[in-house]
Amino acid sequence: MRILLGVVVGILIGLAIAYFWGLPLDWIDIGAETSGAVGDVAVTASVRTALALQKDFDLFGGIEVSTERGVVTLTGSVADDEQRQLAGLIARGIEGVREVINDLELAGSDTEEAR
Repeated sequence: MRILLGVVVGILIGLAIAYFWGLPLDWIDIGAETSGAVGDVAVTASVRTALALQKDFDLFGGIEVSTERGVVTLTGSVADDEQRQLAGLIARGIEGVREVINDLELAGSDTEEAR
């Protein structure tokens, strides 16, 4: 028991010294970074699922979804502005979404024809 207590106290003293000397303790934040990446994958999957569950799935079949740090980006094309707005609203309604960048284009618009 004394040995275990000595090890724990030694670790705590070492961390306190490192903290006060300003040494980097980056390994402490590894869990936060990992959970962020996993969270982004889950958010992307949730947005894709929500779009797929819409009654008119064909309307949203051409939408690409990507997520970085809770910011969802929608790209691709839809038939009209109503569908564009609806896709953005669906994405905003997903838990974990901090912001939505709606880069969806309207099919047949000038930017699409120029390609």
